[in-house]
Amino acid sequence: MSGLTPGVYVDEVPSGVRVVTGAGTSTPAFLGLTYRGDDPDSDSPQLVRSWQEFHDRYATDGSVGLFDELKKAVRLGEDVMRGAWSAVTGGEAPSDLRTPDPGDELERFLPLAEAVHGFFANGGASCYVVPLVVEDNEFASLLRALEGGLEALESVHDVQMVAAPDIAVWATSTGDLGACARKLAAHCLKMRNRVSILDTLSTHTPVDLAEGLDLGLDGAQRTYAAVYYPWVQVPGLDGRPRQVPPCGHLAGIWAATDATRGVHKAPANVVIHGITGLTRTVSADEQGPLNNHGINCLRAFPGQGPTVWGARTQSRMESDPDYVYLNVRRLVCQRTSGAPRRRTADLPTGGHEKSPLVDVVFPRGGVSAGVSPPCLRWPR
Repeated sequence: MSGLTPGVYVDEVPSGVRVVTGAGTSTPAFLGLTYRGDDPDSDSPQLVRSWQEFHDRYATDGSVGLFDELKKAVRLGEDVMRGAWSAVTGGEAPSDLRTPDPGDELERFLPLAEAVHGFFANGGASCYVVPLVVEDNEFASLLRALEGGLEALESVHDVQMVAAPDIAVWATSTGDLGACARKLAAHCLKMRNRVSILDTLSTHTPVDLAEGLDLGLDGAQRTYAAVYYPWVQVPGLDGRPRQVPPCGHLAGIWAATDATRGVHKAPANVVIHGITGLTRTVSADEQGPLNNHGINCLRAFPGQGPTVWGARTQSRMESDPDYVYLNVRRLVCQRTSGAPRRRTADLPTGGHEKSPLVDVVFPRGGVSAGVSPPCLRWPR
Protein backbone atom coordinates (compact mmCIF):
# COMPACT_ATOMS: atom_id res chain seq x y z
CA MET A 1 0.00 0.00 0.00
CA SER A 2 1.22 3.50 -0.81
CA GLY A 3 0.09 5.19 2.42
CA LEU A 4 -1.39 8.11 0.51
CA THR A 5 -4.92 7.47 1.73
CA PRO A 6 -6.08 7.92 5.35
CA GLY A 7 -5.49 4.86 7.60
CA VAL A 8 -3.04 3.12 9.93
CA TYR A 9 0.05 1.53 8.41
CA VAL A 10 2.76 -0.72 9.83
CA ASP A 11 6.28 -0.42 8.48
CA GLU A 12 8.52 -3.32 9.56
CA VAL A 13 12.14 -2.31 10.08
CA PRO A 14 14.89 -4.97 10.54
CA SER A 15 16.40 -4.87 14.03
CA GLY A 16 19.92 -5.48 12.82
CA VAL A 17 20.35 -8.50 15.09
CA ARG A 18 21.35 -11.64 13.23
CA VAL A 19 20.20 -15.05 14.47
CA VAL A 20 23.06 -17.41 15.30
CA THR A 21 22.31 -21.11 15.63
CA GLY A 22 24.50 -23.07 18.00
CA ALA A 23 25.98 -26.39 17.02
CA GLY A 24 24.89 -29.54 18.76
CA THR A 25 27.37 -31.10 21.15
CA SER A 26 25.66 -34.32 22.12
CA THR A 27 26.10 -36.73 19.20
CA PRO A 28 28.87 -39.32 19.32
CA ALA A 29 30.09 -41.69 16.64
CA PHE A 30 30.90 -45.26 17.63
CA LEU A 31 33.21 -47.27 15.38
CA GLY A 32 33.24 -51.03 15.83
CA LEU A 33 32.25 -54.48 14.69
CA THR A 34 28.54 -55.02 14.12
CA TYR A 35 26.40 -58.06 13.47
CA ARG A 36 25.20 -56.78 10.12
CA GLY A 37 22.44 -57.87 7.82
CA ASP A 38 22.04 -57.35 4.07
CA ASP A 39 21.65 -53.56 4.25
CA PRO A 40 23.68 -52.15 1.30
CA ASP A 41 24.52 -49.05 3.37
CA SER A 42 25.60 -51.04 6.42
CA ASP A 43 29.26 -50.00 6.06
CA SER A 44 28.50 -46.26 6.08
CA PRO A 45 27.83 -44.10 9.18
CA GLN A 46 24.24 -44.58 10.28
CA LEU A 47 22.27 -42.37 12.66
CA VAL A 48 20.68 -44.36 15.49
CA ARG A 49 18.10 -42.70 17.75
CA SER A 50 17.41 -45.48 20.26
CA TRP A 51 18.69 -48.80 21.55
CA GLN A 52 15.82 -50.58 19.85
CA GLU A 53 16.78 -49.06 16.52
CA PHE A 54 20.35 -50.30 16.95
CA HIS A 55 19.07 -53.76 17.82
CA ASP A 56 16.75 -53.87 14.83
CA ARG A 57 19.21 -52.48 12.29
CA TYR A 58 22.21 -54.65 13.09
CA ALA A 59 20.50 -58.03 12.96
CA THR A 60 20.58 -61.22 10.92
CA ASP A 61 17.22 -60.45 9.35
CA GLY A 62 14.19 -58.29 9.98
CA SER A 63 13.09 -60.15 13.10
CA VAL A 64 16.06 -61.88 14.73
CA GLY A 65 18.55 -59.62 16.52
CA LEU A 66 22.09 -60.17 17.69
CA PHE A 67 21.09 -60.83 21.26
CA ASP A 68 18.38 -63.29 20.27
CA GLU A 69 21.16 -65.14 18.45
CA LEU A 70 23.39 -64.97 21.52
CA LYS A 71 20.69 -66.38 23.74
CA LYS A 72 20.00 -69.15 21.23
CA ALA A 73 23.70 -70.03 21.19
CA VAL A 74 23.77 -70.15 24.97
CA ARG A 75 20.65 -72.33 25.16
CA LEU A 76 21.96 -74.66 22.44
CA GLY A 77 25.31 -75.03 24.19
CA GLU A 78 23.58 -75.70 27.48
CA ASP A 79 21.39 -78.40 25.96
CA VAL A 80 24.42 -80.08 24.36
CA MET A 81 26.33 -79.91 27.62
CA ARG A 82 23.48 -81.40 29.65
CA GLY A 83 22.99 -84.15 27.09
CA ALA A 84 26.69 -85.05 27.20
CA TRP A 85 26.59 -85.12 31.00
CA SER A 86 23.63 -87.51 31.02
CA ALA A 87 25.22 -89.75 28.38
CA VAL A 88 28.47 -90.09 30.31
CA THR A 89 27.15 -90.33 33.86
CA GLY A 90 23.76 -91.87 33.22
CA GLY A 91 22.19 -89.31 35.53
CA GLU A 92 20.53 -85.92 35.30
CA ALA A 93 22.81 -82.92 34.87
CA PRO A 94 23.02 -80.62 37.93
CA SER A 95 20.98 -77.42 37.80
CA ASP A 96 24.06 -75.23 38.36
CA LEU A 97 25.90 -76.64 35.35
CA ARG A 98 27.71 -73.65 33.86
CA THR A 99 26.46 -72.46 30.50
CA PRO A 100 29.26 -72.21 27.95
CA ASP A 101 30.19 -68.89 26.43
CA PRO A 102 28.71 -68.03 23.01
CA GLY A 103 30.94 -68.58 20.03
CA ASP A 104 33.58 -66.01 19.10
CA GLU A 105 31.63 -65.12 15.97
CA LEU A 106 28.90 -63.60 18.15
CA GLU A 107 30.97 -62.54 21.17
CA ARG A 108 33.19 -60.29 19.07
CA PHE A 109 30.26 -57.97 18.28
CA LEU A 110 29.43 -57.24 21.92
CA PRO A 111 31.90 -54.38 22.73
CA LEU A 112 30.20 -51.99 20.31
CA ALA A 113 26.73 -53.12 21.33
CA GLU A 114 27.51 -52.68 25.04
CA ALA A 115 28.90 -49.21 24.33
CA VAL A 116 25.79 -48.10 22.43
CA HIS A 117 23.56 -49.54 25.15
CA GLY A 118 25.59 -47.70 27.80
CA PHE A 119 25.24 -44.47 25.83
CA PHE A 120 21.45 -44.59 25.82
CA ALA A 121 21.33 -45.83 29.44
CA ASN A 122 23.16 -42.68 30.57
CA GLY A 123 20.98 -40.14 28.81
CA GLY A 124 22.18 -40.12 25.21
CA ALA A 125 19.62 -39.23 22.55
CA SER A 126 21.19 -40.21 19.23
CA CYS A 127 24.50 -41.46 17.89
CA TYR A 128 26.18 -42.54 14.68
CA VAL A 129 27.35 -46.11 14.24
CA VAL A 130 30.22 -46.77 11.84
CA PRO A 131 30.54 -50.53 11.17
CA LEU A 132 34.09 -51.83 10.76
CA VAL A 133 34.85 -54.87 8.62
CA VAL A 134 37.96 -56.91 9.43
CA GLU A 135 39.53 -59.69 7.37
CA ASP A 136 40.78 -61.71 10.34
CA ASN A 137 41.33 -61.51 14.09
CA GLU A 138 44.64 -59.65 13.85
CA PHE A 139 44.90 -56.19 15.42
CA ALA A 140 46.37 -54.82 12.18
CA SER A 141 43.06 -55.62 10.45
CA LEU A 142 41.17 -53.60 13.02
CA LEU A 143 43.61 -50.71 12.56
CA ARG A 144 43.07 -50.69 8.80
CA ALA A 145 39.29 -50.85 9.25
CA LEU A 146 39.46 -47.96 11.70
CA GLU A 147 41.23 -45.82 9.11
CA GLY A 148 38.44 -46.44 6.62
CA GLY A 149 35.75 -45.74 9.20
CA LEU A 150 37.31 -42.42 10.20
CA GLU A 151 37.59 -41.41 6.56
CA ALA A 152 33.88 -42.11 6.08
CA LEU A 153 33.12 -40.12 9.22
CA GLU A 154 34.68 -36.96 7.80
CA SER A 155 31.53 -36.37 5.76
CA VAL A 156 29.35 -36.36 8.89
CA HIS A 157 29.61 -32.89 10.40
CA ASP A 158 27.22 -33.15 13.34
CA VAL A 159 29.44 -35.52 15.34
CA GLN A 160 31.08 -34.13 18.49
CA MET A 161 32.52 -37.26 20.13
CA VAL A 162 34.33 -40.26 18.67
CA ALA A 163 34.87 -43.62 20.37
CA ALA A 164 35.94 -47.10 19.27
CA PRO A 165 35.32 -49.60 22.09
CA ASP A 166 36.80 -52.54 20.17
CA ILE A 167 40.27 -50.99 20.39
CA ALA A 168 40.80 -51.62 24.09
CA VAL A 169 39.30 -55.12 23.74
CA TRP A 170 41.56 -56.17 20.86
CA ALA A 171 44.71 -54.36 22.00
CA THR A 172 47.34 -56.41 23.82
CA SER A 173 49.75 -53.59 24.64
CA THR A 174 49.95 -49.86 25.18
CA GLY A 175 51.54 -49.65 21.75
CA ASP A 176 48.37 -51.08 20.17
CA LEU A 177 46.27 -48.57 22.10
CA GLY A 178 48.49 -45.71 20.98
CA ALA A 179 48.36 -46.69 17.30
CA CYS A 180 44.56 -46.36 17.31
CA ALA A 181 44.46 -43.40 19.70
CA ARG A 182 46.68 -41.38 17.37
CA LYS A 183 44.34 -42.02 14.47
CA LEU A 184 41.29 -40.99 16.51
CA ALA A 185 42.96 -37.85 17.86
CA ALA A 186 44.33 -36.91 14.43
CA HIS A 187 40.82 -37.22 12.99
CA CYS A 188 39.43 -34.95 15.71
CA LEU A 189 42.24 -32.45 15.19
CA LYS A 190 41.50 -32.37 11.47
CA MET A 191 37.75 -31.88 11.97
CA ARG A 192 38.20 -29.52 14.99
CA ASN A 193 34.63 -30.01 16.21
CA ARG A 194 34.91 -33.31 18.10
CA VAL A 195 36.86 -35.01 20.88
CA SER A 196 37.91 -38.66 21.15
CA ILE A 197 36.99 -40.78 24.20
CA LEU A 198 39.76 -43.29 24.88
CA ASP A 199 39.97 -46.35 27.13
CA THR A 200 42.85 -48.05 28.89
CA LEU A 201 43.62 -51.76 28.80
CA SER A 202 41.62 -53.98 31.14
CA THR A 203 44.91 -55.16 32.68
CA HIS A 204 46.20 -51.69 33.55
CA THR A 205 46.60 -50.91 37.25
CA PRO A 206 47.00 -47.52 38.96
CA VAL A 207 50.68 -48.39 39.42
CA ASP A 208 51.06 -48.98 35.67
CA LEU A 209 49.50 -45.60 34.92
CA ALA A 210 51.22 -43.61 37.66
CA GLU A 211 53.79 -42.31 35.16
CA GLY A 212 51.13 -41.63 32.54
CA LEU A 213 49.79 -43.50 29.53
CA ASP A 214 52.20 -43.09 26.63
CA LEU A 215 49.94 -43.12 23.58
CA GLY A 216 52.38 -41.22 21.38
CA LEU A 217 50.06 -38.23 20.90
CA ASP A 218 51.66 -34.96 19.85
CA GLY A 219 50.88 -31.65 21.55
CA ALA A 220 47.90 -30.70 19.38
CA GLN A 221 46.44 -34.19 19.37
CA ARG A 222 46.48 -34.31 23.18
CA THR A 223 43.91 -31.52 23.34
CA TYR A 224 41.39 -33.68 21.44
CA ALA A 225 41.70 -36.83 23.56
CA ALA A 226 40.19 -37.80 26.94
CA VAL A 227 41.19 -41.05 28.68
CA TYR A 228 39.10 -42.87 31.30
CA TYR A 229 40.08 -45.58 33.79
CA PRO A 230 39.10 -48.29 34.81
CA TRP A 231 36.72 -50.53 32.88
CA VAL A 232 33.17 -51.12 34.11
CA GLN A 233 31.19 -54.24 34.94
CA VAL A 234 27.84 -54.64 33.17
CA PRO A 235 25.01 -57.18 33.50
CA GLY A 236 25.56 -58.24 29.89
CA LEU A 237 23.14 -57.80 27.04
CA ASP A 238 22.84 -61.57 26.77
CA GLY A 239 22.39 -61.96 30.52
CA ARG A 240 26.04 -62.88 31.13
CA PRO A 241 28.01 -60.35 33.24
CA ARG A 242 31.17 -59.02 31.62
CA GLN A 243 33.75 -56.24 31.80
CA VAL A 244 33.68 -53.58 29.07
CA PRO A 245 35.46 -50.31 28.24
CA PRO A 246 33.55 -47.31 29.65
CA CYS A 247 33.66 -45.06 26.55
CA GLY A 248 30.01 -45.63 25.60
CA HIS A 249 28.73 -44.85 29.09
CA LEU A 250 30.89 -41.73 29.22
CA ALA A 251 29.56 -40.53 25.87
CA GLY A 252 26.05 -40.76 27.32
CA ILE A 253 27.11 -38.73 30.36
CA TRP A 254 28.68 -36.06 28.14
CA ALA A 255 25.48 -35.85 26.11
CA ALA A 256 23.22 -35.71 29.17
CA THR A 257 25.35 -33.01 30.80
CA ASP A 258 25.19 -30.94 27.61
CA ALA A 259 21.41 -31.28 27.52
CA THR A 260 20.77 -30.44 31.18
CA ARG A 261 23.51 -27.95 31.99
CA GLY A 262 25.30 -26.95 28.80
CA VAL A 263 28.62 -27.76 27.15
CA HIS A 264 30.38 -25.34 29.51
CA LYS A 265 29.73 -27.73 32.41
CA ALA A 266 32.42 -30.35 33.04
CA PRO A 267 30.95 -33.86 32.64
CA ALA A 268 32.11 -35.01 36.08
CA ASN A 269 30.68 -35.80 39.52
CA VAL A 270 27.98 -37.81 37.74
CA VAL A 271 26.83 -41.32 38.68
CA ILE A 272 27.22 -43.92 35.91
CA HIS A 273 24.07 -45.87 35.07
CA GLY A 274 23.71 -49.29 33.49
CA ILE A 275 26.67 -50.89 35.30
CA THR A 276 27.04 -53.12 38.34
CA GLY A 277 30.43 -51.80 39.43
CA LEU A 278 34.00 -50.98 38.47
CA THR A 279 36.70 -53.52 37.66
CA ARG A 280 39.14 -51.79 40.04
CA THR A 281 38.82 -49.53 43.06
CA VAL A 282 40.92 -46.37 42.79
CA SER A 283 41.83 -44.55 46.01
CA ALA A 284 42.41 -40.82 46.38
CA ASP A 285 46.17 -41.37 46.69
CA GLU A 286 46.20 -43.49 43.53
CA GLN A 287 44.15 -40.96 41.58
CA GLY A 288 46.56 -38.09 42.23
CA PRO A 289 49.31 -39.18 39.80
CA LEU A 290 46.73 -40.31 37.23
CA ASN A 291 44.96 -36.95 37.39
CA ASN A 292 48.24 -35.14 36.77
CA HIS A 293 48.72 -37.19 33.61
CA GLY A 294 45.22 -36.47 32.27
CA ILE A 295 43.71 -39.87 33.08
CA ASN A 296 40.15 -39.41 34.33
CA CYS A 297 39.18 -41.86 37.05
CA LEU A 298 35.90 -43.55 37.75
CA ARG A 299 35.53 -43.80 41.53
CA ALA A 300 33.30 -45.70 43.94
CA PHE A 301 32.19 -43.72 46.98
CA PRO A 302 30.15 -44.92 49.98
CA GLY A 303 26.45 -44.21 49.63
CA GLN A 304 26.44 -43.58 45.88
CA GLY A 305 27.06 -45.47 42.68
CA PRO A 306 30.25 -45.45 40.62
CA THR A 307 30.99 -41.84 39.73
CA VAL A 308 32.94 -39.97 37.06
CA TRP A 309 35.65 -38.18 39.02
CA GLY A 310 37.62 -36.25 36.41
CA ALA A 311 37.21 -34.18 33.25
CA ARG A 312 40.57 -33.51 31.68
CA THR A 313 42.09 -33.95 28.26
CA GLN A 314 45.53 -35.39 27.67
CA SER A 315 47.00 -31.89 27.51
CA ARG A 316 49.81 -31.00 29.91
CA MET A 317 49.49 -28.05 32.25
CA GLU A 318 53.12 -27.10 31.74
CA SER A 319 53.05 -27.21 27.93
CA ASP A 320 49.46 -26.45 26.87
CA PRO A 321 47.39 -25.17 29.82
CA ASP A 322 44.62 -23.70 27.65
CA TYR A 323 42.95 -27.04 26.94
CA VAL A 324 43.70 -29.11 30.01
CA TYR A 325 40.04 -29.10 31.00
CA LEU A 326 37.59 -31.02 28.87
CA ASN A 327 34.71 -28.54 29.08
CA VAL A 328 36.95 -25.74 27.74
CA ARG A 329 38.06 -27.90 24.82
CA ARG A 330 34.49 -28.86 23.96
CA LEU A 331 33.18 -25.32 24.37
CA VAL A 332 35.70 -24.11 21.80
CA CYS A 333 34.78 -27.05 19.54
CA GLN A 334 31.15 -25.93 19.68
CA ARG A 335 32.07 -22.37 18.82
CA THR A 336 34.26 -23.57 15.96
CA SER A 337 31.56 -25.73 14.41
CA GLY A 338 28.35 -23.85 15.03
CA ALA A 339 28.67 -20.15 15.74
CA PRO A 340 30.07 -18.35 12.68
CA ARG A 341 32.28 -15.35 13.35
CA ARG A 342 30.35 -12.15 12.75
CA ARG A 343 31.57 -8.87 11.40
CA THR A 344 31.65 -5.94 13.78
CA ALA A 345 29.02 -4.17 11.66
CA ASP A 346 26.59 -7.01 12.36
CA LEU A 347 26.74 -6.66 16.14
CA PRO A 348 23.99 -4.74 17.96
CA THR A 349 25.03 -1.16 18.73
CA GLY A 350 22.59 -0.43 21.56
CA GLY A 351 24.12 -0.82 25.02
CA HIS A 352 20.99 -2.62 26.22
CA GLU A 353 21.07 -5.26 23.52
CA LYS A 354 22.63 -8.69 24.01
CA SER A 355 24.51 -10.55 21.32
CA PRO A 356 22.81 -13.80 20.31
CA LEU A 357 26.18 -15.49 20.77
CA VAL A 358 25.56 -15.37 24.52
CA ASP A 359 22.41 -17.47 24.09
CA VAL A 360 24.27 -19.91 21.85
CA VAL A 361 27.04 -20.68 24.32
CA PHE A 362 25.01 -20.35 27.52
CA PRO A 363 21.52 -21.43 26.37
CA ARG A 364 20.16 -21.81 29.88
CA GLY A 365 21.78 -18.76 31.37
CA GLY A 366 23.03 -20.59 34.46
CA VAL A 367 26.68 -19.69 34.10
CA SER A 368 25.98 -16.12 32.98
CA ALA A 369 22.89 -15.35 35.07
CA GLY A 370 23.08 -11.83 36.43
CA VAL A 371 26.13 -10.99 34.34
CA SER A 372 25.89 -8.35 31.63
CA PRO A 373 27.07 -9.41 28.14
CA PRO A 374 30.05 -6.98 28.07
CA CYS A 375 31.45 -8.81 31.10
CA LEU A 376 31.46 -12.19 29.35
CA ARG A 377 34.76 -13.36 27.95
CA TRP A 378 35.66 -16.33 25.81
CA PRO A 379 38.17 -18.77 27.34
CA ARG A 380 41.67 -18.59 25.92
